[in-house]
Amino acid sequence: MYPLVDLIEHQTIVALQNKEDLDVALASKANVVFLLTGSIFNTQELVARIKAAGKHVFLHLEFLEGIAADKSGVAYVAQHICPTGIISTRSNMIKVAKELNLLAIQRIFLIDTSAVHKGMKVTEQSQPDAIEVMPGIMPRVIHELTRSGKLDGRN
Repeated sequence: MYPLVDLIEHQTIVALQNKEDLDVALASKANVVFLLTGSIFNTQELVARIKAAGKHVFLHLEFLEGIAADKSGVAYVAQHICPTGIISTRSNMIKVAKELNLLAIQRIFLIDTSAVHKGMKVTEQSQPDAIEVMPGIMPRVIHELTRSGKLDGRN
């Protein structure tokens, strides 16, 4: 299995939050799709369509209906759905996914100093292939606020 960074051809990763946008995701230049929707009834079909379009797909376990974010759920996903990997906030799921030869992305939330320290500790233990930092919009918001003068004391 290639390192995650070697899979990414474009700087944009599609985060698919509803299946109605699948055709838009498939037509995009991005070659990686984070599937943030689905159920036990349609996830296999969604993953197959994404893979058939030549894209890598990562399932966010906590967002799948009917598939538990536990060891058996990860094993089911690995054996029957066959994505490139998974995304999870749970470090134990990251470890299980890696044992089952799936790439694993640890999602962490940086909302305060305590969360930063906890996130660092969790990722040291789980050894994910990549880390997704949430909220992802924060760097842009900080840049915009700085540029507008709202963070430099002028307003």
